[in-house]
Amino acid sequence: MAINSSLFASKVPLYLTSGTKTITLQVTANADGQYPMITNTQSSLNVTGISPINGTLAATQLQFQRWWQQNPFLIKRINLRAANQTSLPSQIMFTTGDPFSGNTQNQIVEVGSNIVSSQYQNAIVTMNNIEIFVGRMTDIQVVGTVPNGSILNLDITITNFISLEFALQQNAILAMGNGYIASNSQEQGTAIASTFDNETVAVSGTDQVSRLAGSVSPAERARLARMAIQTN
Repeated sequence: MAINSSLFASKVPLYLTSGTKTITLQVTANADGQYPMITNTQSSLNVTGISPINGTLAATQLQFQRWWQQNPFLIKRINLRAANQTSLPSQIMFTTGDPFSGNTQNQIVEVGSNIVSSQYQNAIVTMNNIEIFVGRMTDIQVVGTVPNGSILNLDITITNFISLEFALQQNAILAMGNGYIASNSQEQGTAIASTFDNETVAVSGTDQVSRLAGSVSPAERARLARMAIQTN
């Protein structure tokens, strides 16, 4: 048995792979006690911190801003962290202008209804099981009047995004795999596919394995892996 090396020869940047991703955006209230609008359409995101950071704050903002400008995404969880309770907002509002109607469409997450007393005492509010679709033209508004200089961290969990590159990657896998379907077991395919979930793990005998894990089901990933296996 040999691996169809052509499938693994080209490295795939891991940020292109689908699946759950988390980013933290930090905003600081102005003199009027308002948090700035987080947007990808201006020269910066209007944030005072971002994590994980790669280099400088400005460079990391630009990286996420460029990604956001190209990829609509779905938020399933938001965790708010502040220095004290008075710095927590009342709402998180996602606003998207509609050029065809002239209206602005809002998706609103109420902070108060998600307060858990044990967390709230520590100025933390977690909003689970939400579904917020963030388009490339969407802005994020943290609503509420807070003390001047208040700092708020938004831990945002992204579960799905629409990526042209990821679609192209998956299409290439299917195209290259066509004709290489072998009679290997489901277990063998799953074993190979499972290595794609760990950047530091390589399949024995191949040193060019890229992480190809996606949001597809384990069975589908196993099928794609089996398509890359051929018998000499």
